[in-house]
Amino acid sequence: MRSGTANRPSAPAREPPGHRYRHPVVGELTLHYESFRLPDAPDQSLICQSAAPGSPDEEALRLLASWSSTAAPGRLERVNPQLR
Repeated sequence: MRSGTANRPSAPAREPPGHRYRHPVVGELTLHYESFRLPDAPDQSLICQSAAPGSPDEEALRLLASWSSTAAPGRLERVNPQLR
């Protein structure tokens, strides 16, 4: 056993930073975010937001996502039909 490491308390796990949102239908949401720097574009970042698994926030996001995936399936139109 190494000296000094066995008695050291472990640091508590940190939650990722979060933002609170108020949606007109599902109410308040807290979404955690992570920011990733892009190696080939240091002035740009990829930001990912997510809800805690099993939380009411996740349930609200799933509800909103279900509306998005089923909203007016027959109404998708191409802006320019010449583009394929």
